[in-house]
Amino acid sequence: DPTFARQLLAQLSPEAYFLNDIDPNQVQLISDFFHLSSPSKPIVPVLGESHSTRLEGQNFDAIIIRNALHHFESLPLMLASIQQSLAPNGRLLIKETFIESCYGLCCPDLRAEAELLKALKEAGFVVCRRSTIHTDSTTWHLLELQSTKTAAGDKS
Repeated sequence: DPTFARQLLAQLSPEAYFLNDIDPNQVQLISDFFHLSSPSKPIVPVLGESHSTRLEGQNFDAIIIRNALHHFESLPLMLASIQQSLAPNGRLLIKETFIESCYGLCCPDLRAEAELLKALKEAGFVVCRRSTIHTDSTTWHLLELQSTKTAAGDKS
């Protein structure tokens, strides 16, 4: 479902898209989709790793994670990598479901809301805004978080 990303990208108006996934087939599919929907913007596909974005030091204004947070094998390592990929006071935008709010066929990797929120806080993110979208099978949680990383690179 590209609607979430498309709506956020319209608000952010990025100069380029860096598309990141650990599955090379997904990187190609996402790259093809964005190239068709926004051919005037540069598209940079990046094959990540299970514990790293491989984009550390890029200073992005925003990073979007859609229905993937629960798949990170080492959540603290991946959140540290994301933190290192963001500009000071950068935003992390997440669309995720939690184990408590999935009502149908649910991914066995889903995590509890408290666990994910605690990990985000420990990684130096502060929740700025949140909302929910209810469907027949789940409740999606939309989170906008801000990095507490300062220009010196330390969390404040």
